Amino acid sequence: MSSTTPEDSVRAAREALARHAWGEAFELLTEADRAQPLGPEDLEVLGESAWWAGEADAMIRARERAYKEYDAAGNQRRAAGMALKLAIDYSHRLEDAVSQGWLSRATRLLDSVPESVEHGYLRRIQGVRMHESGGDRQQALEHVRTALDIATRHGDHDLQAMALMDQGRILAAMGRKDEGQPLMDEAMVAAVSGEVGPFA
Repeated sequence: MSSTTPEDSVRAAREALARHAWGEAFELLTEADRAQPLGPEDLEVLGESAWWAGEADAMIRARERAYKEYDAAGNQRRAAGMALKLAIDYSHRLEDAVSQGWLSRATRLLDSVPESVEHGYLRRIQGVRMHESGGDRQQALEHVRTALDIATRHGDHDLQAMALMDQGRILAAMGRKDEGQPLMDEAMVAAVSGEVGPFA
């Protein structure tokens, strides 16, 4: 009989995730969740490991559970963070109505809490969607500039790099490549120098 506890599995999974051993982390967390339902923070980690392990359905289930637990606990900021990730997840699946529903939910939750980095991620999504749908590029640019400002003030290097890249792309699409290219180059420096996480 194994003496491994769910806590041991979670600890080992976090170590595996740090090594980018995605499949190992996913299996360990799935095992721990079967033995004892994970809390919302560990469900977030399960969702991340599922993404990298190619387990999209498991990723969405974990993130939806994490959202429900944060929401039930009254943690609006963290619930909104999960809603934003789910908006992106369903967008990748081309389920636009569901994606928009999660984005609307995140917006509602963030309307009533002090500024946090989640507000920056929301502004980035709004800007990118506006740009990619052929909307007002100047307004899209303002969204991602606000995202960069929030990321800088809150010290989120991932969002900083992504917002820089977004600004560069939008400026280039506006015919302002001389302004946009240096921003994209700066974002790439952050990526190749290891300043950001794997997703960014």
